[in-house]
Amino acid sequence: MKVGYFLIIPFLPFAFYTHGQGDLLAGQIETVTIQEKRLQIDYSDASRTIQIIDKDEIRAAPVQSVAELLQYVAGLDIRRRGIHGIQADVSIRGGTFDQTLLLINGVSMADPQTGHHLMNIPVDLESIERIEVLKGPAARRYGQNAYAGAINIVTNVTDETTFGIFGDYSAYNSGRLGMNATLPFEKARHHISYSRSFSDGYRHNTDYDMYQAYYRAELDAGADKLSIQAGFSDRAFGANGFYASPSFTEQYEEIQTSLVSAAFQAKRGKVHWNPIVYWRRNKDEYIFVRDNPSIYRNLHIGNTYGTEVNGSVVGDQGALGFGLEFRHDDLVSNNLGERKRTTFGANAEYKWEIPAVKLDVSPGIGIYHYSDFGFQTFPGIDLGWSIHRNFKAFTNVGYTWRVPTFTDLFYEDPANKGNPDLTPEKAFTTEIGFKWINSTLDIQIAGFKRNSSNLIDWSKSQESEPWFPSNIGRVIIKGIETTAVLDLMRMLSLKKPAFLNVGYTFLDGENQVDAPISRYALDLLSHQLNVGVRYSIFSKITHSFYLRWIDRINLDNYTLIDTRVQYHSGLWTTSVFINNLFNQMYTETNLVPMPGRWVGMSASYSIKGVNSYEPK
Repeated sequence: MKVGYFLIIPFLPFAFYTHGQGDLLAGQIETVTIQEKRLQIDYSDASRTIQIIDKDEIRAAPVQSVAELLQYVAGLDIRRRGIHGIQADVSIRGGTFDQTLLLINGVSMADPQTGHHLMNIPVDLESIERIEVLKGPAARRYGQNAYAGAINIVTNVTDETTFGIFGDYSAYNSGRLGMNATLPFEKARHHISYSRSFSDGYRHNTDYDMYQAYYRAELDAGADKLSIQAGFSDRAFGANGFYASPSFTEQYEEIQTSLVSAAFQAKRGKVHWNPIVYWRRNKDEYIFVRDNPSIYRNLHIGNTYGTEVNGSVVGDQGALGFGLEFRHDDLVSNNLGERKRTTFGANAEYKWEIPAVKLDVSPGIGIYHYSDFGFQTFPGIDLGWSIHRNFKAFTNVGYTWRVPTFTDLFYEDPANKGNPDLTPEKAFTTEIGFKWINSTLDIQIAGFKRNSSNLIDWSKSQESEPWFPSNIGRVIIKGIETTAVLDLMRMLSLKKPAFLNVGYTFLDGENQVDAPISRYALDLLSHQLNVGVRYSIFSKITHSFYLRWIDRINLDNYTLIDTRVQYHSGLWTTSVFINNLFNQMYTETNLVPMPGRWVGMSASYSIKGVNSYEPK
């Protein structure tokens, strides 16, 4: 790493005399409730590694998409093809993009065709309240796609009337325009948003056009509540070198993703109920030569229907969580054929607290049946010891499982050939760590190990062969991760707020595989350092500054600095942002060159009204 990149250091003194925009720590991060499907648990009480990105950090970050925002989270590896997250893959702690689950308000976005569609999110940044990142084995809580972890996006619904418009413009005629509004009534709260993003592209055939629309409502029914959400994303983009060989410069793709769900929350005595129904649709059209679709074209249309009944019973010594799940995946494709998969699942978990020795124990199990792969169980246990009011030691172990996607099993073109004989991949994961959390400091340190068997990867013996997925064997990922969020004002008795975020992840892999040339599973992020500072220079000017150092096994390491300066004036906020400040040349995946220095500006206008209704 070049010494010049440590230009972050001169900015730190400014942070000691600044005014911040808000802080999750000062807002009692200890009591933020993690939105798990059955047992609800406070952030500070969790006996595993969890990170939260709050709305203040989201608004301050120099990003235009969720994919870019997640790059600042330790242990997350975001592989973008192109700008602003138009196509991106996400992995956790050395997993592949098929081994991560993303949810919106607890509803799964898993796609049966391929994990490449996981980040097709129909929600803009302005509609997000926070993002919860759960690392490690999460299958018994969220299902089989949470092999390496899960990411849950929680959207806004408030009791305050709001209206906002926003936009940004940057290099290569790239921009974003949108609006959002929250409308509360006596027994209902509604949130609606719409945005369009566009770009001419930073190199040949990397232009894009994307629309997003999202609606969420919460309806009160006495002590009960009905939550409804609906989202739609339409993205069309040039995919120069995105897939297969970088020499395929004329690729093009259009993707439409829809999500509709309804969840009911009820309480009867000590029993809490949370039934959910949902539908997700994804249409993916891929054209090999943009101006001549007749050469090669794929069209995939997938529908997922699901329902869950989750609940919990709270007692004097702990709480029991339980759930039943049904999911049906239906795919129609000119390449993959007509494919179906039905999944039934049952889950149970008990959190037992032993106050005399300050221990908490949470054993649990998930039992699932897949129509094409039979039964599988996901047992696990979390242990926590509250050594001090703010200091906790924890450990957890768990089994996870992933069935092959329909692309793994059946896809075929001149450069790729699926394998219908694949078997599910399995893993046993362990983690041990410590956390210190109070109103001024959040530090987490964890060591972990994931022992995978029957790991699925696309590989080949020599360059002239097509890529072929197989159960390549056993891969062990070991690592250390540490994160810290500091409220410098409270820690150092300063007059005004200043915030510092630091995260570091180290990964090491051992493999016993027969895969001379691997596409995904052996391509690890070995070192990752994130440093972020948020502060205000004057009462109306704020500044955010992020440094990322990335060292991957199969690619050159690189260091990136992103920054945003914001000016707040009444109802208006304007800003200038710069990504890749020092114009680094780098790639994140598939040898797709990422853009150099990127300069842009943004503006937003928001009003808030007084709500005459009190929430019931």
